[in-house]
Amino acid sequence: MATTVMVNETHKLSQILRDSALVVGDSLNLDAVLDTVLSAARQVVAYDAASIMLLDEDMVTVVRHVGDEPLKQSSFYVDEVPHFRHIVKSKLSTFIPNVEADVNWVDITGTQWIRSYIGLPIFTKDVVYGILNVDGKQPDQFTESDLYILQVFAAQVALAIRNATLFQNLQTMTHTLEERIEERTHHLSELRTRVETILNHTADAMILTDEHLRIVQANFAFEQLFQYETDEQFSQPLPMLIAPSHRAQFEALLD
Repeated sequence: MATTVMVNETHKLSQILRDSALVVGDSLNLDAVLDTVLSAARQVVAYDAASIMLLDEDMVTVVRHVGDEPLKQSSFYVDEVPHFRHIVKSKLSTFIPNVEADVNWVDITGTQWIRSYIGLPIFTKDVVYGILNVDGKQPDQFTESDLYILQVFAAQVALAIRNATLFQNLQTMTHTLEERIEERTHHLSELRTRVETILNHTADAMILTDEHLRIVQANFAFEQLFQYETDEQFSQPLPMLIAPSHRAQFEALLD
């Protein structure tokens, strides 16, 4: 009987972890991922409240909270809360079975009801994104097994934040590139307009060619002087428009 219960619990845990991992892998919606992770964690760890904090320089701010007790404060200086400081600086989890027996525990406004606590760093490699907090109303409410399970969820949150950050950076780079292309296109358009103005307001016959000596632009004076239609002159390279008796002299000038 005990074995059957253990097998069922293991299967349930595996299913929950797999489902939350699928959401993390398939979604770039960070808010949806955070909600999913907190909901999934509650199915396997009996907490009374949980929150996800994101780190910004020397402060952590709650971005997601689940629990019956309302938050009285959402932002904290890391160095003013010992267990937050330990988690962020060491990138190690903090497990306090009974906060009243912990000399380093500091009551935060509105959290005097907490009797047991687990805090986990949300990080990838050397980047700490924040903290996953899990709170209980009873001493010894959590176990070491709960800590290990929550570490998986913290890793999922870190992966989701990393993916969302990379996607946001990609969007920013794309937007910047599009702006530069638009600016360049506008600049080239202005340059072309300026050149056309010069070409069309001079009495001298003038043309522009590419590196293969194909005519890419000609002014009205050129068309009138050589009696070429626009489409006709663009259909052949410049040397073909020069009289055969002068082509050798023209090619020599190019050399």
